[in-house]
Amino acid sequence: MSHVELLTRRSVGSFGQISLNQKKHMLNLNYWNLTYREHTINLQPGKAVQVLPGDGYIVDDALFPQEAPRGPFRPSRPGTASLVPSTEVPKRNDLLSSQMAVFQSTTVEEEATNLSIAFSARFGIASAKAAYERARLETSSKIIFYLRAESTSPGDQIASEQIRWNTPPEAEDISDPDQRMRQFLDDYGSHYAVQVFYGQSLYIRVACNSHMQQAHEKISAAINAVGLFWRVGGEFSREAREFFSSQDCSIETSLLGGAVNPSGALYVTGIDQVLDLVDKLRKGQVTIDSGPLQCRVWSYWHTLKAFPKCRELFDRYTQPTPVPTPFGVPKGTVLMWAPDEGNLRRDSASGEIVEVIPPEGWVNLDGSKGGKDLTDRVPMAVGKWSRLWEQGGRKDIPDDGAHTPSGSLPWGKGARDGYGFQGEGDECMLLNISFNGNPIPGHNHGGENRPPYFGLFFIMKL
Repeated sequence: MSHVELLTRRSVGSFGQISLNQKKHMLNLNYWNLTYREHTINLQPGKAVQVLPGDGYIVDDALFPQEAPRGPFRPSRPGTASLVPSTEVPKRNDLLSSQMAVFQSTTVEEEATNLSIAFSARFGIASAKAAYERARLETSSKIIFYLRAESTSPGDQIASEQIRWNTPPEAEDISDPDQRMRQFLDDYGSHYAVQVFYGQSLYIRVACNSHMQQAHEKISAAINAVGLFWRVGGEFSREAREFFSSQDCSIETSLLGGAVNPSGALYVTGIDQVLDLVDKLRKGQVTIDSGPLQCRVWSYWHTLKAFPKCRELFDRYTQPTPVPTPFGVPKGTVLMWAPDEGNLRRDSASGEIVEVIPPEGWVNLDGSKGGKDLTDRVPMAVGKWSRLWEQGGRKDIPDDGAHTPSGSLPWGKGARDGYGFQGEGDECMLLNISFNGNPIPGHNHGGENRPPYFGLFFIMKL
């Protein structure tokens, strides 16, 4: 028997057989999400039951995808040749051997994603719209940190020979494109699961009132105390306990994965309860099994060559797929930036600057760490994709004596010996100039060829 049969989450209801007319009013039909080529979706607790590669998903709401009634490529029996075996999933409480990562939720998008993954039930969130509304409220009044320990492993993935339509989609016979799309979604969803990732996660959410913005040292010390307690246990810092017990700060946890025993350990709040949960996990008094955490899903587009009417549904909305633009900053945006001392990493012995650390989610365009090198260069609109990142020009004109007379210009009333031009670009010059019969000697313009400037860094959004 495949382990996939055993790794389930509790169900709180399923998408069910919703009629076409009901679906018409239910779906927002976010076509960018529905036809995006690939998503990695997070499986919220209670939403996934026996998740298998081949299942269909409606990814209209990317934070809260719904399982479709039919999975056209789902194997009839788990453990058959239709699944490609992979590594074993983490065992019970393997979470304890994981390092704890700490990160700050600094944007509405980040907070909405974190809330949807780990605290949707806690805040009563069931849609991306609700997640963003709550995230705006939270980030406007609080400083929010997350501590996360996670043990995950890729599960089985669907085999290529399993990706075939045994019967034509019913939607292929519908002439109206909108009705055809809704029927297809009603049956199969917009994407199919390629691979499921299993494991266990512990999220600890720390939220402090925004007026504590200047208390960086206290916040850092308290969070580090939680991380230390996770790693080695022992006594918890009295100062940190007082910090988390104050009215200015809250702390809560969420366990994600398979079965949690006892079930009351799924969500706990308050520093004493959080420390008690960690201690009981270490002692085996609270256990968590592995369960489906994430799922990689692909668009049906490439499977529908034999069904052109259905395939065009996924063509008409996504050619090309737009670049994500969180808060108006698309991936690939290049900006000028002035780092301060806090962005510098210095050599401990010499004090020399060894690295300029860019903002999170950006890369320096100085040739380091895989970024392009725009040092001593200015951008220029090229107009063609083939010329993107093209380099040219020069920062000075060489002092090479190239301006030598060879003729004259017909100026004034003097002799007209002829005239000429030589060179191109920044080497273009008048040659052999004479005025009233008197030749003008050769000359050059070597040296600096730039207007006054000041230096900034170029950074690019990842």
